[in-house]
Amino acid sequence: MNINNKLLQFIEYMNVSQRQFTKKCGLTETALRKSKSVGVESLVKIKQNYSMLSLDWLLFDKGPMILTETNLANEPPIQYGLPQNDCEKKLRILTDELHELQKKLNASQDKYIELLESNRLYKKQEGVEP
Repeated sequence: MNINNKLLQFIEYMNVSQRQFTKKCGLTETALRKSKSVGVESLVKIKQNYSMLSLDWLLFDKGPMILTETNLANEPPIQYGLPQNDCEKKLRILTDELHELQKKLNASQDKYIELLESNRLYKKQEGVEP
């Protein structure tokens, strides 16, 4: 049985319509009807909305379809996005870039103020200013 057929079985077990299921998971209504299995991004969305669905059952035909409290606690956590240390590294890089941009902005503002001041003094010298 392929993944889409298993998802249809799960939907029937949960007593929800395919439309309700796909809407809740942010999938297109035709996602489960395709001959090609749903992708990783779709599986993540499904798991986020239906944490009791066993990925071992869905992907590898191992264990029960529905996770109980006991086997839910034993299921390894799913990490979404970047690992924590990668996020912290990226945050440091972005923070450094932000500080550099702030320095450049401050320098540009200082230069603009200098130009305005020198322009005002020039006009005053030339008697252009009222």
